[in-house]
Amino acid sequence: MIESTVADHGHLPITSFIMALIKCSECKREVSTKAKICPGCGAPIKSRHGCGSTALLFLLIIGVVAAIYNSPTSDQTKIENPTPSEPSAPSPPPAHTGQRVTVANYPASTSEEVLDKAISYTAQNDVAALNKLLDSGLLIQLKDGVPIEIMDTKILSGKIKIRPRGSTTEYWTVVEAVRDE
Repeated sequence: MIESTVADHGHLPITSFIMALIKCSECKREVSTKAKICPGCGAPIKSRHGCGSTALLFLLIIGVVAAIYNSPTSDQTKIENPTPSEPSAPSPPPAHTGQRVTVANYPASTSEEVLDKAISYTAQNDVAALNKLLDSGLLIQLKDGVPIEIMDTKILSGKIKIRPRGSTTEYWTVVEAVRDE
């Protein structure tokens, strides 16, 4: 047996000698990192355990804050050509009103489950099933340019919940069905 007891051989098990050691700041004697005081001089031992993980966490937080601070906003997505091939006159500012509107012919439903069915039927190219949903009134096709408010988003699934301005009815649709005007 590798680990014998004190009673068997009069000494400690082999594994008890494997420990992390640091030097005492007062007498420079090697002391276990688990010791509270130095057995040689009685000086308190400052624990170094965990300082590396604390520093790593601090650097991680600084990195996340820097990434958020430096990330472009939606208004900063236009990429400028730093070295234009020929000089040009300044272009007028875009006619962006900040309003979101619908795009024609995209499906929408008051039920997220019905929209999921429509997405599935579209992927399967099942026109008959899509027409049944449209005929039942559970699924509608959006008209172009209707001003809307965004109520909820499920970005990973590509779905968005919208409400036409002036209406109380909310619809689930796909994110491509909405554009900025």
